[in-house]
Amino acid sequence: ELDVYSDGPAMKQLEQETATLLGKPAGMFFAKGITAQQAALLAHAEATGRRLVAVHPASHFAMDEHDALDRLAGLVSVRLGSDIRHFTAADLERAAEEFGCVTVEVPLRRAGFMAPSWDDLVGVSTWCRARKIPFHLDGARLWEVAPHYGRSLQEISALADSVYVSFYK
Repeated sequence: ELDVYSDGPAMKQLEQETATLLGKPAGMFFAKGITAQQAALLAHAEATGRRLVAVHPASHFAMDEHDALDRLAGLVSVRLGSDIRHFTAADLERAAEEFGCVTVEVPLRRAGFMAPSWDDLVGVSTWCRARKIPFHLDGARLWEVAPHYGRSLQEISALADSVYVSFYK
């Protein structure tokens, strides 16, 4: 029998408990967040047939991964927002792009751990849903931002089609 890394009953339990905690139908463990998020964005881009991904210019996608989305995954990052201001549904509308996916990092680490307002986060989600554009939440620090919003993990996660969380942050 072949042993597969991250396979087995303990890993399946971790994936299921995390999915339940977030109110999602399934979960998948990845050893690296970069890999997890690229897999999610690639899946969304493939489902929509569009390679453009909306990201914030101070997001870890833009600042810490050396354009891996573009170079390795073949996606095209469209940077929206300012140094410390998250982009909004109005910014997405003004961009007038056919996005394959929209992603928001909460909180935005490189911008002083700023989180968008709840209304702005809901606005981005609503904008995406109205256009059938997948919304991915980079929630590596979701555990920390939930008290800021005064919302449950499930309520926050319900805004997005996919959610990344980290167990070490």
